[in-house]
Amino acid sequence: SKAERLVSSKPDSSLAILRRMDVSRSDRHDYATWCLLKTWAEYNSYVPDISEEQLADGTEYFLKRHCRERRALSHYLRAVVQDESGTYSKAQMADDLKRGCREIEGSDNHYLASLLYMRYGCEMNERKWYSKGIEALNTALSEAEKGNLTILQVTIRINLSHAYMFLADEDRDYTKALEETEKAIEIARNNHLEDSYAK
Repeated sequence: SKAERLVSSKPDSSLAILRRMDVSRSDRHDYATWCLLKTWAEYNSYVPDISEEQLADGTEYFLKRHCRERRALSHYLRAVVQDESGTYSKAQMADDLKRGCREIEGSDNHYLASLLYMRYGCEMNERKWYSKGIEALNTALSEAEKGNLTILQVTIRINLSHAYMFLADEDRDYTKALEETEKAIEIARNNHLEDSYAK
């Protein structure tokens, strides 16, 4: 529980807790939970060469269970980790992110919801489906605001700015793109954020 609370704000601390744990005698549920959380903490800590076997041990268990938040996290981690390692196609990544968004809908886990919708929105932007990207990013922003997640709000608004900029290239009206950029700057300044995205 403590490792999960720290995974977004202090992933290194979360990872240190998880590494100290002896899971050799854990039941299947607890071991799968450990695998998911350790993968998440490693991903957030930019650990290279994350074990896909560890990831599979967590996701394969929870994707067959009724816990929607764990299923959503499984889809998110499978998408981002395997995309980064090059073992996932863009189509598989987008499908996992879309499934994760469906699972997390209506949840109080605003952090995970923000991440899922943001990554899905960015993927839509890359495909030049800007309207779909903007829709997903606006949902991500709403979740980030509900959770008072200021750094994520900045990051999402930057991505929204990109989407509006690309969408506006035809008529050269960048008003909405600039509005999102200015809002991102305002949030960063008002909250004294030193995060690299905020800068």
